[in-house]
Amino acid sequence: MSLRFPKTKLNTPTRGLNRDVYELEPIQRLIHELPSVTVSFVVDNRPVCMPMIAAMGSFDNPSSEFDEPLDAYVHGYVSFHLANLLREAGDEGIPICLSGHTVDALVLTSTPFSHSMNYRSAIIHGNASLVTEEEEKLYAMKIITNSIVPDRWDHCNGTPLPAEIATTSIIKVKVASGTYKARTGQGNEKSANYDPSTLGSIWVGNVPFNQTFGEPIPASYVENQIPVPGYLQEYLDYYNQKNQKYKV
Repeated sequence: MSLRFPKTKLNTPTRGLNRDVYELEPIQRLIHELPSVTVSFVVDNRPVCMPMIAAMGSFDNPSSEFDEPLDAYVHGYVSFHLANLLREAGDEGIPICLSGHTVDALVLTSTPFSHSMNYRSAIIHGNASLVTEEEEKLYAMKIITNSIVPDRWDHCNGTPLPAEIATTSIIKVKVASGTYKARTGQGNEKSANYDPSTLGSIWVGNVPFNQTFGEPIPASYVENQIPVPGYLQEYLDYYNQKNQKYKV
């Protein structure tokens, strides 16, 4: 049996009920693998949204997979807005939301009302607090780096210096609920304006959208640059092939 997040008022959609998924694996994997997510919280009764890099992991159980309970980690400069807010909140932390999505195709129909997109999206809700222990900060910095390119941390020059660690805030989100939604397939001509006789004069169909990495460009300030390492090329190929499959 796959572990699932409980249905709550926060994560139960009001539309597209046949698309909602509560299994941990697709929710946590998408948040971890997206290049960036939107971090949302409230300041003085006003909503604030920030694009940030997030990674899913478990400091207490580092070998945990995406289908097991994980925490979300995001990082920023020591004095950035959310870090200051969390310092004021203390041990209680604050409620927070992380969301992200990717588009796989435009879905064009004969009427404006029925247009759609094929997509994958994930939202998690939880409570955020600052990580204060250096060992956990280093763990979080490592998995965040490796969420950008797997194994990148071990192929860099050493670990961050104490001053670099001190100027970095790590935010840990204890996840309470989450949901995953996705759309696939062709359009659904559900508008009252749908007229099959006009289809010959209106183009309808899907326009695939494929986000891919291009060829790596060596830094100009490095002489005698080494070839693109295998771990990096393997990840670029994996990412491009994965998104190609979603597009199809």
